[in-house]
Amino acid sequence: LFVYGFAEFIDAATAAIEAAGGDTSTAKIENFG
Repeated sequence: LFVYGFAEFIDAATAAIEAAGGDTSTAKIENFG
């Protein structure tokens, strides 16, 4: 899973992944801001 975006998007995407039962520790998360 790859998540790229600004801080607000990262926060929202992380919350959505966790709400769906996903594991953010294995996600590649990169913040542009």
